[in-house]
Amino acid sequence: MTMLSKETVEQVKQFPDITMVVRDYVGLKKAGRNFVGLCPFHSEKTPSFTVSPEKRIFHCFGCHASGDLVSFVMKVENVGFVDAVVHIAQRVGIPVTYDERQMSTEDHKQQKIWEDTHDFMYACALYFHECLLQSPEFFSYFQSRGLTPKTISDFRLGYCPSVQDLLTWIESQGLLLDIAVRSGVLAQSERGGWWSPFQHRLMVPIHSVMGKVVGFGGRVTQDQQTGAKYINSVDSPWFNKRQLLFGLDRAKSAIRKLGYVLVVEGYLDVMCAHQFGFENAVAPMGTAVTRDHVQRLSRICSRVVMAFDNDEAGRAAIEKSYTLFRENNIQVDVLAYEGKDPAESLFTHGAASFSSAIASSQSYISFLLERLAPKAGESVRIEVLSKVIDRLVELVKTEPDKIVQNHYVQAIAKRLEVDQDLILVKISSLRYPKRERVFFQNKIHVGKVEKSEEALIFLLSIHPELRGRIFEKLDTYLFSIPDNQKIVDVIKSSDCVGIALIDKFEEVGLQTRLRRILIQGESGKSQVSAAQIDDYLSNLLQNSKQAQITALKNEIKVFERNGEEDKANVLLQKLSTLFSESVE
Repeated sequence: MTMLSKETVEQVKQFPDITMVVRDYVGLKKAGRNFVGLCPFHSEKTPSFTVSPEKRIFHCFGCHASGDLVSFVMKVENVGFVDAVVHIAQRVGIPVTYDERQMSTEDHKQQKIWEDTHDFMYACALYFHECLLQSPEFFSYFQSRGLTPKTISDFRLGYCPSVQDLLTWIESQGLLLDIAVRSGVLAQSERGGWWSPFQHRLMVPIHSVMGKVVGFGGRVTQDQQTGAKYINSVDSPWFNKRQLLFGLDRAKSAIRKLGYVLVVEGYLDVMCAHQFGFENAVAPMGTAVTRDHVQRLSRICSRVVMAFDNDEAGRAAIEKSYTLFRENNIQVDVLAYEGKDPAESLFTHGAASFSSAIASSQSYISFLLERLAPKAGESVRIEVLSKVIDRLVELVKTEPDKIVQNHYVQAIAKRLEVDQDLILVKISSLRYPKRERVFFQNKIHVGKVEKSEEALIFLLSIHPELRGRIFEKLDTYLFSIPDNQKIVDVIKSSDCVGIALIDKFEEVGLQTRLRRILIQGESGKSQVSAAQIDDYLSNLLQNSKQAQITALKNEIKVFERNGEEDKANVLLQKLSTLFSESVE
């Protein structure tokens, strides 16, 4: 395996528009010279994730995640350095070139494992697709479900043959068996025999949001009677069912453009939706929507339209996911369509009918109210009506927006013909155990001295012409925060300016601190007066003298307690001098 060339890495690192790539994952809004959005690395309602286009760096003031474009992609996609660089290069049109030196360090070894595994799964997807094309009976199964040859090709659907055929192909391609095992496509029994969990199954490649094949879904064929109907690849560092959404790699652009995501239940529903032009459709890996799914979707849209199967299981799954979405301020609408699932609805009633259903979709609570409320003229026992109200109130109670909550209270009271106060009483009487949540500070609150230190670090970083004057005034002053002092020491011994200084630090914590200071500094005044600089310096020097005064007082107390008056008098003289300097 060869290394990426320095030219490719440097061009990616110096790419001028970091927001072009970050927008693939985070909805950004202009805020002065920077951009802000909801952090992709922790759950939050108020944007604290900040991107500096000028300095090509990001910093979250909530969870303190920080870095440049490459480290952002590495973190958000859970990939290695090379994968991140290649992805960015391909995304922005930078040519990817390599040199011939072999990678030999431990980091490069780990990177090779990632690359080889992903390359193997991509090769498998091509092989399984070729096997499908050579198996008319299995190809016709997908067609019988309404999929066109183009859709079958676009999603690269496939068929996994016998384990012997699979082994023969692996050997013919010069691929390694240990990589096949690591990928989950092949397994070895205790007796040494080989088998595949996907043998004789119809195959659906699963992609990361970056478009890499990270796993497979397998369905039994009609003549296969044993095993579960559907299986997925086992969980691994690159395949996590709780984080992956099928089709998101294809749907993310349409989701941003339309402003909402269509969440369906299965692979077939996604593929049919895309085939009929609803390219913002995705599906969880199973019916359960997880917090990870919700967090990922919240980065790119604020509305979800749920179109799970038209049965009790589907409706129950929607109800479970409702609270998760609302906790992240995502509007939840429900699609009332004809048919048992979206695929059947599309094939039977067409795209126009489905599009009309999306246009008239209701909020989930409104949808549930219509389904549970008695029909016009229907008499219902008060006990039944009370249970209906309790079920609706359970959902209304979790609504974070009080205005929306009040709207639902009025709607329920009107639809069920009950007094609005009765609904409010039920809401106030219900008690729910609060889920433990991790709260992050959106802003770092610091005192006058630390603010002054950070302001001077910012000025020293981006204005080298001020360094001589500031360092002369500071002289032997030691910054109150050790990490600030370390940063200043590096600046003092370096000719680098701005973000170039970050590479001078080996400690990640110092890199993160400097990025934050640089981004915070940009949000302040573009020009700082000489008087303001003098104020910063004065704050630091006064703080230094106060610290000396406190130390002297403590020493004097010790000498007086021990009866060493001569020593105490010497220190009192020093203390008097410091007091007079402080007054001046």
